[in-house]
Order: sequence, then structure tokens, then C-alpha cells
Amino acid sequence: MVYTVEHTITLAEINAGHIILVDAAGVTLKPVGLLAKVNGLFEACSSVDITDNAGSPVNIASLAVAQLTNGAALNECSAGVTLGAGFLAALTAGKGLKVSKTGSAATTGTSITFRVLYTV
Repeated sequence: MVYTVEHTITLAEINAGHIILVDAAGVTLKPVGLLAKVNGLFEACSSVDITDNAGSPVNIASLAVAQLTNGAALNECSAGVTLGAGFLAALTAGKGLKVSKTGSAATTGTSITFRVLYTV
């Protein structure tokens, strides 16, 4: 069975790192799909990443800042989306999902709505 989590994450939450799916003991997630809808033009950071919430996070996908333009709809096949080792693979057991930025703080954007499809 495929499950879905969807969250709209503000600029401030992306810069701080935002949990979109909490940790759950005894559960191992396997991301199988991704959609991101951008509101506003993001600048300054290198990318916005989806990872698991482990101490050494497993990267699921990185969205290059050049692709984070107002109205952009990105998925796992889009240009500027780099899939990490965690896409279509088991993540750290018991860990949830997190969205955060890489590099400098993201600026000027408003929010990104993420929809992540996963199995357990």
C-alpha cells in the first residue's frame, strides 16, 4: 500500500528544517514518489532537500534553487531534482521525513507544498 504525506512549508520553516512526518518506532519508510509546488522565487540557498530525520540523514531528493521559481511544479523526474540514496530505498528505521535547505539561508520565496508518496 502507498501512503501520502502533504505539507505546505514556509520559507522560515525550510530555513529552520521542518518535520513533515514524525518518527515512528518499528516503521521503515521507502519513498516512491515526490511532487513539489513552489510559491514565490527562492534564492540564496543551494537547494531544498527532503531527507529522513536521522542524526546522519539519508537524502531522498534535492531541489536545486534554480528550479524553485514561482509556480514551478517539480517531481522526481524534473530537471534540477537530484535523487538521493533514499529514493526507492528503505530509510533509517523508525525515522520520519524532514525538509530543509542546504547552503545559505533561502530568501524571497514564500512556501513550497510537498507531497511525498511512500510505502512501509
